[in-house]
Amino acid sequence: AMIRHLLRIVWNRKSRNFLMALEILFSFLVLFVVAVFALQFLGNWRSPLGFSFARVWTIEFRPASREDAVRAQNIATVERLLSTLNDLDEVEAVAAAASGGTPYNGSEWGSSVALDDGRVFRYLLSRVTDSFAEVMDLRLIAGRWFSREDDSAAVEPVVINARLARDIFGDNDPIR
Repeated sequence: AMIRHLLRIVWNRKSRNFLMALEILFSFLVLFVVAVFALQFLGNWRSPLGFSFARVWTIEFRPASREDAVRAQNIATVERLLSTLNDLDEVEAVAAAASGGTPYNGSEWGSSVALDDGRVFRYLLSRVTDSFAEVMDLRLIAGRWFSREDDSAAVEPVVINARLARDIFGDNDPIR
């Protein structure tokens, strides 16, 4: 009798109860979405970066002009800056990265590669000097970092991350 009475009360107030249930459902959905994002960000925060930024300083050099006539002068200026910084006792290592190549600086330089099987891969890239791996404390999984002996190579050397190597080459060895 008591349950029947409660069911009758609920039935008589069905519109109010429906709105309450709808509000609870939306609250649950919002809470679920926030929890999923929080878990995703926690996972990203706990995953290794692959480089160290603890004692790294960034100096930005923006030339007044990017014309070819001034380009050689800009390169000479950057080389003098790197040499001067490298001569300082307080500086452990110096490297240069073109077009904002330092991680998380807000600029990107991207391209894509189309494979013979029709797959297209978009990627971000940075042009860096030979000592960049030392400065950023990068650890290679396979192969070697490029050096001065690669400057005259017919093919431009590249360093790719494990994810891109797996996506493009699958289980095959990407090092040639």
